[in-house]
Amino acid sequence: MGVETFDVVIASNFLEHFEADVAWSLVRDVTALLRPGGRFIVIQPNFRYAYRKYFDDYTHRSVFTDTSLGNLLRAHGFRVELSRPKFLPYSMRGIRTSIPAWLIRAYLRSPVKPFAGQMLIVARKV
Repeated sequence: MGVETFDVVIASNFLEHFEADVAWSLVRDVTALLRPGGRFIVIQPNFRYAYRKYFDDYTHRSVFTDTSLGNLLRAHGFRVELSRPKFLPYSMRGIRTSIPAWLIRAYLRSPVKPFAGQMLIVARKV
């Protein structure tokens, strides 16, 4: 697989599981894999809103907020196109039933995000 191969890379609940220097290197690697104008879509816990439970997951190694992650992406040559500090609930653990599709759509459209602790950042490689 050569450099500048992909139009989109998605990282969901990924970067926080690495030490800061490794997360830095992973973002650098994503930069190399994306074509010019390619997008990096990141969904992950936002420490600003999930600090009470963030380290209940013993595998979390790095702390990111919507501000710090946006700055990391900019440092690697990305332009942040979309930043939603509160996008999804922090966790769905403990949910014992399926969630109807209409309720998911309503939550995503709603300006009110109860239990939100995950962020969404969409950045474009400049």
